[in-house]
Amino acid sequence: MTVSEQLALPSPWLPAHRPAMRSRRQKRYVVGAAVLVGALHAAVLAFVMSRPEPRRDAAPLHVVAAELIAASPATSAPPPPATPPRPQPPAHERPTRAPHPVARSVAPTPHEQVVEPQRQPTPAAAAAPSVSPAPQPEVSQAVPQASSTQHAVTGNGEQHPRAVAQLDCTIAKPAYPLLSRRNRETGTALVELRIDVTGHIDSARVVASSGYPRLDAAALDAVEASACVPYKENGKPVPATAKVPVVFNLSE
Repeated sequence: MTVSEQLALPSPWLPAHRPAMRSRRQKRYVVGAAVLVGALHAAVLAFVMSRPEPRRDAAPLHVVAAELIAASPATSAPPPPATPPRPQPPAHERPTRAPHPVARSVAPTPHEQVVEPQRQPTPAAAAAPSVSPAPQPEVSQAVPQASSTQHAVTGNGEQHPRAVAQLDCTIAKPAYPLLSRRNRETGTALVELRIDVTGHIDSARVVASSGYPRLDAAALDAVEASACVPYKENGKPVPATAKVPVVFNLSE
């Protein structure tokens, strides 16, 4: 920059630039005063906050004891006195006299009048000797025979079945249940049957299960559909009972 150009620039010390400089100084003063006032306020506030609070003594508690008095129940008016009943004049009772016992003659009844005279034993009856029963050996020998067959006869005339090891029966082939065959169920059911004097099967029951209810039911059906020969004892047919096994095997 040349000297002429420098001379052409406005100088801050010229009178034209003095108002601007004054305004800047005033602003600085205002800012400084504001900062000083703010600092004073902060100091005062800090002093006030750091000042300890005055200690307040706790006011003594005054305990007042109050006693609750139950309200007295309202006294009801006393009931009017009951009028006493009028005394009744005493009744004059006549003294009762004890009745004199009256002697009554009781006439004997006709039944009492009849008195049967006791019959005196005749000399012939008194002299008759006592007859002792004669011993019966034949009856005593027949008693064991009756007792041997007594166990087979009930009170109403029916005979108990004789339990035997085997009966002459033709047992029908049992029908294998289809569901048991599918489930491959096998086993042996022990059935006890009873026959009458004609050989007819009266009843049948399972005494040992095969392990499957369906097989047990099929075994009962097969035994009930069977036929037996009458069981004879001393040439006479008697009821009998025996146990028959019914086998269920898938190979059959």
